[in-house]
Amino acid sequence: MIVTLSIPDDVYQRVIDEHNATNPNKALVELIKRFIDYPPTARALFFPDEERGALEKLYGEPIDKTNTKRFVEWVRQRAAVNLGEVNIPLSAGQLKRAASNATALKSRDGQPAKPEVIADYVRGVVQESVRASLGA
Repeated sequence: MIVTLSIPDDVYQRVIDEHNATNPNKALVELIKRFIDYPPTARALFFPDEERGALEKLYGEPIDKTNTKRFVEWVRQRAAVNLGEVNIPLSAGQLKRAASNATALKSRDGQPAKPEVIADYVRGVVQESVRASLGA
């Protein structure tokens, strides 16, 4: 099927510059195919190459639409504290505070924090999470 589209010049130029200068029509078709499985209301989540690479290095494999459920579960596991059989999810605020405090702990006086300091910190975060989960 042949379809005629009106594409702004600046958009068409970006397709030529960034996707396929020799065959812009093919590039446009590939771009459309890339999103055909998603409704127009779906929110796309893109990462710049450097950040995506860092995330995939942590995850241990490329992240694509074939493994999104597994990736979400992996993130969920890292956003919780497991105590035996009990899984306690951490709130966004608790995760942010933990990341901030972990950075502060490892950089205090330019020396790594002592294990007992880290253990006390982790114990406090877990206790706070348990209290929050139990509504106490």
